[in-house]
Amino acid sequence: MGAGKRVLCAIVTVVFCFTLLNTAVVADSSDVDIYEMADALNKLHILQGDGGDYRLDDNLERAQATALIIRMLGKEDHVKQNADQYRNTKFADVPANEWYAPYVGYGTEHGIIGGVTSTSFEPREKTTEKAFLKMALCALGYEYGEDFDWTNVFQKAYDVGIVTEASYYYKVEDNFDYLRRDAVRAIYMSLNTFRKGTDIKMAHTLVDEGLFTRDELMDSGIFGRIMPAEIESVNAIAPNSVEIVLSRALKELDLQDILVTEEDSDKELEVKAFAFRDETIQVITSGQIPGKPYKLTIKSFKDADGFVSGPVDGIFKGYMPMQVMSDFFRIQKVEQTSLNVIDVYFTHPLNISSENPVYYELFRNGSLFLTGSSNNMTVKKLQSVPNAVSIYLKNGVFEPGQVYTLRVSGKLISGYGVQLADGYGETIDFTATVEESEDLAIIAVEGQSSNTVRILFNQEVDPVWAGKRLNYTVYNAYKNAVEVTQAVVTEDGANSSREVILTLAAPLDKTKQYELKIEYIPDLYKQSAIEERTVQFAGSYASTKELELTGAVSEYANYVVLQFNKALDPADASDYSKYVIRSTNSSAMVIPRKAYYSAENGKFTVKLYLPAYSPLDRKDNYIVYVSNLRDSLGKGNTSLLRREFSPKSNDIIKPEIIDAVTISRDSIKLLFNMEIAFNQTNINVANYVLEYEQDGEVIRTVPIGITYVDPVTVILRFNELDQSLEYRLRFNKIYDYSEEYDTTSSSTSVRWGR
Repeated sequence: MGAGKRVLCAIVTVVFCFTLLNTAVVADSSDVDIYEMADALNKLHILQGDGGDYRLDDNLERAQATALIIRMLGKEDHVKQNADQYRNTKFADVPANEWYAPYVGYGTEHGIIGGVTSTSFEPREKTTEKAFLKMALCALGYEYGEDFDWTNVFQKAYDVGIVTEASYYYKVEDNFDYLRRDAVRAIYMSLNTFRKGTDIKMAHTLVDEGLFTRDELMDSGIFGRIMPAEIESVNAIAPNSVEIVLSRALKELDLQDILVTEEDSDKELEVKAFAFRDETIQVITSGQIPGKPYKLTIKSFKDADGFVSGPVDGIFKGYMPMQVMSDFFRIQKVEQTSLNVIDVYFTHPLNISSENPVYYELFRNGSLFLTGSSNNMTVKKLQSVPNAVSIYLKNGVFEPGQVYTLRVSGKLISGYGVQLADGYGETIDFTATVEESEDLAIIAVEGQSSNTVRILFNQEVDPVWAGKRLNYTVYNAYKNAVEVTQAVVTEDGANSSREVILTLAAPLDKTKQYELKIEYIPDLYKQSAIEERTVQFAGSYASTKELELTGAVSEYANYVVLQFNKALDPADASDYSKYVIRSTNSSAMVIPRKAYYSAENGKFTVKLYLPAYSPLDRKDNYIVYVSNLRDSLGKGNTSLLRREFSPKSNDIIKPEIIDAVTISRDSIKLLFNMEIAFNQTNINVANYVLEYEQDGEVIRTVPIGITYVDPVTVILRFNELDQSLEYRLRFNKIYDYSEEYDTTSSSTSVRWGR
């Protein structure tokens, strides 16, 4: 046992996606007498005796109790090897030269034991039952003071299974005549108890930690009368693969004895093959439905000792692919949306080049299914998110239950200008689960304001057809047509590309019913369409919210952030001439130098950058006025908007790099603390220098390219980056968004992407 091995008293988190229907080997204490328990602990080097005499009727000293618990944890060798580290304790009555000093030191350091007082341990005094059970609970991973305390030690020990007599549930008084035989029983039961938060018994955890072999554990008798092997865990490790771990090594198993069914329907999942080694079985199945509970049954099998077991069962959930999170350009996940459509998400934003079908290939069960060409598939960027494409199969459908592999070429370029997986490309497996495709349908038609109507579809619509106003006719209660002057497909938010807003030439009557006729609108891939469909809707609508200025906050003296209650017209919002700031204490007035509009996560803000000659003063109060501002539907505010605010600081914030990270073998992404200008200085490659040290020399290099992604993100491209080197990036000057303030000669370290 090396000193580096993990301390078992710390909570060990073991993640399983299964529920055992039959537990592992069971020790029935009623069939095992105290001498057999003592022998088992002796074989595991926990209990020591003189010539087989375990002195079971002796009292147990506190020092001896500490040693027993540490041996149960398998840490005795570690304590002995590092005795000098642990022998000096905080207890005045634990001399450093005593045999038990390192045990006490280790137990104290790892929260297993406590003193009688803060400076006294009383190592030669008798251990009470409550004190020993408290140590055993801690060894199982339970935290004293959080999971239990001194008032409920007995009840917790009973709940966990260290003690089995029902009287412990009500026991209050401590047992001051606690014998070694009592401690032997408690340790024996602890080793047969699950560690906190797991389905792994303490004894098996010792095997997993490498403290004993499984054979040593089984042969010790710690599990009482040896029972036939059972399932310990079942876990899906791939879309078509399941791993089973038995309590004992396997010797014989037949394919026909393995059965996998859906837990809620008994529908069988095909078992194609299996292989085993020692206690582990790997089963190849047809494609699993992600997250769906399955029941795996082994009808009969023979373990390495010749015991025939079965049937045994375990529950597992269909393989759930982990969503990749990376600074580099990777495939993040695949989601099937219909029989012939999948959405593919990436870790970087995408550009229009991602719609080229030649970058994509599909395989089914290892064999080529569809090549990437415009004859076989159509690829479209999703409008709702910046980092995904939707792939529509023209000549094929995904067969439910089959495992597919998507291969994406390394030639695919992200919105940051880097190749997928540094040009190597990438593959991802997924299981087809959708059994039928939905046709395009209307979910809702409703009045949104006095002259606008909202149409919500169940999937993305073709933006060209959906954006044609002549595709729509609205009839009033008298069957007279109301002209549609504008049709706008929503481009952001949860309903992006699924929502159309119609603007009418005449207002709606809240008391009347209306009729909408749609001539022709296809879905994004023209698989299905709505043709000459008529829908009734009420003219009623919620009272239209007027555009409101809901907040004004100035964290620094050189800008103020305005908050609005609805989306704005981007061009209007970015027009700095629509804003005026006045002091309430003087006639001073200032017009912003720049206005930056942001509509993210349902928040609509405008950041006003002030001229350098007129910063705000935290001692003053101000009113910001907004005039002639239109919302995203083109409706202007009917009154002058105003909001009073007080600056929180006289400090001026200037641009700084808050993160510099490699995103490929030749590119670094810079993230700034505030918006920066798109000007000649900021996008000049000569403005940036990358430094690193090699052979005692400082090497400096400049980028060979630069991409201004957005006001807070810049990509620098170099010839090549070496992960073994430590880089530092310097810039000469960076202007903020207003170009009124700049930062000069600053630097930051570059971290290697994850």
